[in-house]
Amino acid sequence: MTRAHLLARGVAALIALIALIGTDGAWAFDYPTVDRVEYVGDCIQRHPDVDRQEMVYKCSCAIDHIRKQLSYDAYVESSTAAKAFSVAGERGNVIRDSEGAMKLVKRYRKVEADAQEACFIKK
Repeated sequence: MTRAHLLARGVAALIALIALIGTDGAWAFDYPTVDRVEYVGDCIQRHPDVDRQEMVYKCSCAIDHIRKQLSYDAYVESSTAAKAFSVAGERGNVIRDSEGAMKLVKRYRKVEADAQEACFIKK
């Protein structure tokens, strides 16, 4: 292989690497597919009066927006706290009585509200 071929391959590899890195921080804030699918499914269920296909696009937009705001670990922690917040009885009180958990819930709700607004999802 000639020197020109090696240089061309090196440049192509560098361009591919730059393209991957430049995808809005996808490496730092990437979520597993199953978590994205679960979010979209839950989002669609919360809006049964809207056309399903429309909600697939809007809810996919919302999880992408959330992904840009929260690392995966922060998403898991805060979304879990938000879900636990709605549990009735003593188990829910553990979250509602925890100042740290309440901060997580407020942060998640703010990020999700911003995502829904950005993606034209009505409450």
